[in-house]
Amino acid sequence: MTAKQLEQETGCKIMVRGRGSMRDKKKEEANRGKPNWEHLNDKLHVLITVEDSNNRASVKIQRAIDEIKKLLIPITDGEDELKKRQLMELAIINGTYRDSSQRNSSKSHSFSVDLWFF
Repeated sequence: MTAKQLEQETGCKIMVRGRGSMRDKKKEEANRGKPNWEHLNDKLHVLITVEDSNNRASVKIQRAIDEIKKLLIPITDGEDELKKRQLMELAIINGTYRDSSQRNSSKSHSFSVDLWFF
């Protein structure tokens, strides 16, 4: 979701590539070494592409780089608004989101998410 949002904001195509970039590890192993999957042999990286005039493309790519760099800086727990927003969106998708403002006058939101690590 973050990559798609960054694509909309920057006008660039943004793809996470390399080892560990695919959610399905079995599919990643099966595709490693095949044509058009060469990136799976590389270290994890972000590929940014854009089609525009040289000046406009340069500005768009620099903005995308700046935004991606912001995401790579570790945030102190409790201060990561992006993580909070992503967890809330995931809770909404999973149907586990609970809006605490409906129960009291507080404007904060509580949510519950089950995370599975494989």
